Amino acid sequence: MCAEAGFSPRIVHRIDNLELFEQLAADGLGVGVVPRLSAVTRRGVAHAPLGELGGVRRVYLAGRTGGWAWKPIRVLARYLHQSAQSVLGDVPAPPEPPGAQEG
Repeated sequence: MCAEAGFSPRIVHRIDNLELFEQLAADGLGVGVVPRLSAVTRRGVAHAPLGELGGVRRVYLAGRTGGWAWKPIRVLARYLHQSAQSVLGDVPAPPEPPGAQEG
């Protein structure tokens, strides 16, 4: 990504805490790449889509075998899907998990 833009980044620190990252960006102490689902609206931070350079992230809900028979898991899966769709807008419908009959 940087090479295509004609420069090499000077990485002096890596942060795995998104809240701290956004605060440092707001303070003018760095820039970085964050997933769209975790981009928080914060005063002093601007987010710009990377288009094709951004790639694709797949997120899965995993549980024990037979767990989909438990209604709270299905409700959580539906909520997560709706939340992602409200941010991303182009989220395909999830497949019906095995054993997900209503009941």
